[in-house]
Amino acid sequence: MSGGWQRWLWMLALAARVARAETNAPSADEVARQQFELGAQMLQERKFLGAADAFEQATRAAPRFFEAHVNWGIALLELGKASGAAVIRLQRFQEAADRFRRAVELNDQAKLPYLFWAEALTRMGELPVEPQTRLDCYLAAAEKYQRAAEVEPGDWQIYSRWGLLLVEALSPFAQDAETRRQLHAEAAQLFEKASERARFSAELAPLYASWGGALTEVARLTTNTVAKREVLRTALEKYEKSAQTIATSAATYTQWGRALIESGKLSGRRTDFRQAIERLKTSLQYRPGDAETLYWLAVAHTLSGDGLLAVRALQEALAADQTGQWRERARTERDFESLHGQPELREVFGPAETWRWPAR
Repeated sequence: MSGGWQRWLWMLALAARVARAETNAPSADEVARQQFELGAQMLQERKFLGAADAFEQATRAAPRFFEAHVNWGIALLELGKASGAAVIRLQRFQEAADRFRRAVELNDQAKLPYLFWAEALTRMGELPVEPQTRLDCYLAAAEKYQRAAEVEPGDWQIYSRWGLLLVEALSPFAQDAETRRQLHAEAAQLFEKASERARFSAELAPLYASWGGALTEVARLTTNTVAKREVLRTALEKYEKSAQTIATSAATYTQWGRALIESGKLSGRRTDFRQAIERLKTSLQYRPGDAETLYWLAVAHTLSGDGLLAVRALQEALAADQTGQWRERARTERDFESLHGQPELREVFGPAETWRWPAR
């Protein structure tokens, strides 16, 4: 009899311990919160693999945990950036895009998932993928920026990134000059919106320069002389404003010099070319030996009629050209036609008959 009571008491004690254990077990929400906090700490410490795992565990515990999906995507995006093999980078960026897509499904009124989604798509397009896949990625990224701007119309960075995407990524896919002109015109409008919303000099200076760059390309692709002149005038104003905001940006002076070259071609005034030379030399003070700046300095010297300085600048540009892009461009540069017979360039390019001039 006493043994039965003992067994009964033992079973009661065991049941009580099980109940206490169940009561003390963390809830799904608590697990999600703990894993999210762990992931946030690891993300701050740049331990992206561990962060991704923690955020994944958080979403397993709480599938509708919006912030965990966003941060999981950020960790995957960073893992992709740090990966060596292109196939691994592509996989990580695709996984990140899936996380941002899920975050948008949970909350389509937050800008961050759209911005990071656009970045993931852009980075996918930068990888060695098929041209159509690259174009699809860039178009999808532009759509995400548009959606982000609708959600948060006061954020200048959205318009800036969107404009840069049009100029740097989508413009090369344009099939004709008019399509390229329209893309750059749209980019100019986006840079204008960004500059209206930005507040600090470090933000405004590059925005004015990008705005001027987009307008310069619009002018170059515009056939109407009156319209071309007006767009160029506005572009030059933006470069000046950029330089007034931050006076030490080499990129601003290089772009400004290019715009003055275009203005000189249109006006026929040597003063424009001389001003271009001054801006390009200023750029070289802040960024000596820059191949792009030296190339345009050679163009400006050529158009101003100083062949000796043009040859010297071009030789320096080609010597600094690490990728070969400026050497290849020089072979078909119509502005260098007057240098065709220079013996110094024979050494650089080979026999004069190998130079290829595009038809007018």
